Amino acid sequence: MLSKVPENISENIQDSLVMPNDSIAIIGIACRFPGANNYHQFWRNLQQGINSITEIPSERWDIQKFYSTKPEEPNKSISKWGGFIEGIDQFDAQFFGISPREAQQMDPQQRLMLELKQFILNLYYLL
Repeated sequence: MLSKVPENISENIQDSLVMPNDSIAIIGIACRFPGANNYHQFWRNLQQGINSITEIPSERWDIQKFYSTKPEEPNKSISKWGGFIEGIDQFDAQFFGISPREAQQMDPQQRLMLELKQFILNLYYLL
């Protein structure tokens, strides 16, 4: 059974939205995409129609082990193309207080998010 909504609900909501005068917000943008290490490069790539999809780099994995032109071949991919972010393996775990073992088990997107967050904080800290 639903409980009755308090009559002063709008006052409670407004009270929770009031921020002290000393509050700050850091607003910024940071991103990394295949072929673009920042949003300026990304936008330029879009404007110029640059295709950042490439063949799988050999340093990622041995394409010969996983690629086949035959779709029916088990445990093989029929694509040897993808979008790859450069330097994704150069995460500085020690800087973030993360053990090397834990960093290896982290999702690469989590590592990337930490790096981008730090970039934004450094950018605004230096202003």
